[in-house]
Amino acid sequence: MHTSQLLTRLGVLASLSTLGLAVVLAGCDRKAEAPPIAPVASRPLSDPLGLFQEILRPCQAVLGGSAERVWQAPTGKWVRNKFIPKSLSFDVKRTDSLVSPYVAYMDVRYFEATDIDNSEQAVKALTVPNKLSSNVDQHWVLKYAFRDGKWQQGEVDYSFAFPDLNIAESAPKSLRFEDLVEVRPDATACAVPAT
Repeated sequence: MHTSQLLTRLGVLASLSTLGLAVVLAGCDRKAEAPPIAPVASRPLSDPLGLFQEILRPCQAVLGGSAERVWQAPTGKWVRNKFIPKSLSFDVKRTDSLVSPYVAYMDVRYFEATDIDNSEQAVKALTVPNKLSSNVDQHWVLKYAFRDGKWQQGEVDYSFAFPDLNIAESAPKSLRFEDLVEVRPDATACAVPAT
């Protein structure tokens, strides 16, 4: 092979190499594409504890203080319930559930003194218990589940004891939140706010 042919071939190879390198490097000045948006499930959740405390504050304000309810029973008798708080505690826990990654509960204990008489005025005037009076220790555990970035109302476990009769606390019974509100209308303060 002659020197001129060799130089021509080397020139062609050099040109091809330069062209190939130029093609490869041509994309280097392009900006990288943005990474795909993370799926909703992997995004951080809103603050479950902070959101639960928004439910807890009004509930503590109502159930943490004494209250009285006077109402007429279906029998025609008048009833006065005095609610005296004993304790109110809560907890928020992380779960391994994808549907409800957090659950919370509010543990409410209070003493209820109930007086019964024939008229509204008579039951309000009672200063000492009569033969129809009773005392009961109430225990409610309100349950909540965190789903889709918000708290949802769950069941309520209810148990009670009659200390005057030496009857120990009963086994908890699951009820609806509305059942608690029926007994303690002011418990609506513990409801999950409508969105």
